[in-house]
Amino acid sequence: MTEPLDVSDDAPESADELRELTDSIAQSLASLSEGGDVPFGYDAPTEQFSSDDVRFTSSAWLLSVWHVQGWLHLNDSLDRKTVLTAPHKAAEHLFKAIDCENPTDCYVSDGDSVTLTLYGASQLNTRLSTAERLRDAFLEQLEELTCRDATKAWQEAWEEEDDTLNSGEQLEQIKARTSIWRITDVAARAKQGRLNLNPSYQRGDVWPNSDAQKLIESVLRGIPLPSIVILKPKSLSAAAKYEVVDGKQRLTALLRFSGQHPDAISRVEEADARFPNAKLRKHFEENYRKFKRLWKQHLGETLTAERERTYYFPFPLRRDTDIFKGYLAPYAGKYFCELRQDEIYVGDEREFIGDVFTAPSQYNLLLIEYLDATARQIHTVFNLYNKQGKHLNAEELRNAVYHELDLTRILLAASGDNADYENVVGFLENRFWPLMEEIARTLQDYKFGVQRFKRTKILSWIVSLLMHPSLEDGKLVARSTARHISLLMDAIERSYGPHPLRDRGRLKVLIQDLSKAIATHSEFDGWHDRFKDDDKGTKWQELQLVASVVAVFLLNVCRENADALLDDKREAVHAFTGNHLRPEKTQNNQQWGFIGSFVMGLLQIFEIADDEVDERMLQRYGLSPLATLRSAAITSYKPRR
Repeated sequence: MTEPLDVSDDAPESADELRELTDSIAQSLASLSEGGDVPFGYDAPTEQFSSDDVRFTSSAWLLSVWHVQGWLHLNDSLDRKTVLTAPHKAAEHLFKAIDCENPTDCYVSDGDSVTLTLYGASQLNTRLSTAERLRDAFLEQLEELTCRDATKAWQEAWEEEDDTLNSGEQLEQIKARTSIWRITDVAARAKQGRLNLNPSYQRGDVWPNSDAQKLIESVLRGIPLPSIVILKPKSLSAAAKYEVVDGKQRLTALLRFSGQHPDAISRVEEADARFPNAKLRKHFEENYRKFKRLWKQHLGETLTAERERTYYFPFPLRRDTDIFKGYLAPYAGKYFCELRQDEIYVGDEREFIGDVFTAPSQYNLLLIEYLDATARQIHTVFNLYNKQGKHLNAEELRNAVYHELDLTRILLAASGDNADYENVVGFLENRFWPLMEEIARTLQDYKFGVQRFKRTKILSWIVSLLMHPSLEDGKLVARSTARHISLLMDAIERSYGPHPLRDRGRLKVLIQDLSKAIATHSEFDGWHDRFKDDDKGTKWQELQLVASVVAVFLLNVCRENADALLDDKREAVHAFTGNHLRPEKTQNNQQWGFIGSFVMGLLQIFEIADDEVDERMLQRYGLSPLATLRSAAITSYKPRR
């Protein structure tokens, strides 16, 4: 393989890393190419192939990506013709579609050949690892859900990486306590055979390197890890094995990184006995890069990333993360054996990294320890910790991060997700509270509940579309909904000047305009049923509701009698919405195209010029969405008939 970019002072090591990454990419692509069910409205893999069929010395790897792109949830689909005739454009398109910060740094174009850089291979490998994990979750959910429902969960998982289901199982009363273990205690118990990392009810898979690397980065930053849950089954023996119920992947990552996983040590010792002169065990601990070369030399086996996962062998830290731009920068791409003598903070003290993993240390793991459990209790506890609750989703996290912003509090109250007006929006006069109550009541009538801040998301999405641009060089940047909302909040929070939505006077105008728009929207009964909810028309779906409220908001800003105008144009609006159905695919660019073309189309029905919208919005808010919506309207989206 041609080395497309020398990214380190040691080019041979970079070449080795690139080969390992491309091996992992090939494995993932082959896995995703396998036949079977796919999410509703997404393209199934067009061809099944093996990892050996994926070629990285030319542009052929791009075609392999094209075959499986349905699983990657790209912002914008790859075009086969472009892949074949203009691979450099296809490569740039791909890395933009996975939201890579520097797409052109991900590949090198040489004539008709496009090859991956180390940075690009790392970006693509991470995306593919996530795609495999979420694919597996989707297929599991198909056993209990319809394809549409499983698809919805899969889409949410891509945006929120959260598909954990609630469990209604009750736990029998058993003995339990909290304990503190150090990483070296985990390693010692595992080596002694007193810690079962793979009980029969656990899955046998191991985290991909990208997930394991993130966990090690947390340790190096001194961040405590979530609690580990272990069980000690009933036994008369004091040496009974502890079983890992929750935290297997975390413990496995810790042991793999530090070269202390018992399965790895056992395999190395067997090889060391066969080839004593190679001193494999010594180099495994002291110079893992040399160990890999010796392993290949004596055992005739290349230690690919996939094989290292299978053998529980060590992995290096990532190279391409923002975390390594600070004081951890010298650690990027290194193995544990190369970091042993470096120091990090644990609490307010400095310790050698080697001591954190292999000696008594101030870095502790919190354990929840269940004692004397029966086999039935083991199964119950496992299911409890595997299914209980959900992680914070995007809206919950955003409300916590930006809770001090007045806009966040207003949206939270207006949605009805938190109606404690006195504490949430006490800075507003009481006269605004009925307006917020009416907004919440309408959203309830539209069949949106208060679970997990769903209504807050809808209002935040509407406001972000109206108040925050998404353009680069005059062209649309089709960001995800969550990302676009967060960027608006960032702009308000971090603005060096007085951002318009920091001004409480303008926020009061926003409440009034939003209340009026939603009231006008709900009172108008000329929306086509097929537009609201595909062929059912029984309730509003998120995307259609957001697009139409944005349009009515702008109509209200430009015309005082918007409700009367809607009645006058009832037939035209009914026909327009009947022919403007949501896209089959919900990729970001398709959603933006749907919203942009809908808003611009509705304004055209009422003969409202772009200049007028710009003028009214700038006067009222100092902001206008028209440039973004106009750019969105000319994307590849085509209304579904």
